Amino acid sequence: MSYNQHFARHLRLGILRLLAESPGYALNSSIMTDALDSIGLAASRDQVKVEIAWLAEQGLATAEELPGLVVAKLTERGHDVAPGRASVPAGGGRRVAGLPGRTVALGGSAAGPAPSGRASVPGVQRPAPKAG
Repeated sequence: MSYNQHFARHLRLGILRLLAESPGYALNSSIMTDALDSIGLAASRDQVKVEIAWLAEQGLATAEELPGLVVAKLTERGHDVAPGRASVPAGGGRRVAGLPGRTVALGGSAAGPAPSGRASVPGVQRPAPKAG
């Protein structure tokens, strides 16, 4: 996977998580770009708009274009994907689940299901299940 594909996945997850934490589950692309930069995801405003459009195509957010910016709002499905309660199709018929506090593959190709039956995310080690 290329750096750009990897970065786009992180950017999409960052957008979903910012929307999930925002009042009314909505933000404009300008504020979102600044917020993403503050968490180490430096992206141009155009990159953020492109990823908002991708999330809207997947039904994870809505996108309303206004002069100079886009207002994104989290959908019910997006609200489930952001913390990892739901997954997004990830190319090749595979599904990649979100892992709370971890990365999530949103689009592109990804590793298949892990032995546990949940999808794996390349480069992320999953904690062992808690006994109990």
